[in-house]
Amino acid sequence: LPNPRYLAVEDRYGVAILDRESNAIRSRWTFQDTPPFRALMSTFSGLKAFEFERQTYLVWGASQRESGRSGIMLLRWTADSLGKPEFIPIAAAAPAPISLPNEVEVAFEGGECYWYIALNGNNQLVKMRFRNREIVWTAPTGVAPFGVKLAQGKAYVSNWGGPMPSDPNLETA
Repeated sequence: LPNPRYLAVEDRYGVAILDRESNAIRSRWTFQDTPPFRALMSTFSGLKAFEFERQTYLVWGASQRESGRSGIMLLRWTADSLGKPEFIPIAAAAPAPISLPNEVEVAFEGGECYWYIALNGNNQLVKMRFRNREIVWTAPTGVAPFGVKLAQGKAYVSNWGGPMPSDPNLETA
């Protein structure tokens, strides 16, 4: 978080804000706290904190495999508490049963905030505009993209499963 006194920690079931000075949990939000999100779980791919227009936000991936529901979770952090959560759904791309968002990288381009999201289930990288939550573009990746980093105008994606197979009868390369 921007204030080094606080540390945001993601776990399977939500987010906690740790006060480093008192070694106490300052704020905690769980999926169980919000009925529409009770069946979701974090995808364990990293929590990002960023500031945009004088607000601090936390963003990470979440999903429910059984229903095929996947997307991005967004929480606003004020000086002492976490705000109301928002879920931004991302549809699965056939034949994937679930989009399964993994790492979210935050970038500021031309005064706008964008998210670059590795979609493990879809084998894609998407660029989403934060302001209106719309996907700007989608690009294929290799099999099971997990991490994404931006450097010198390029996006680099790590794939757990390697490149896409050239033989359509194979599942992995």
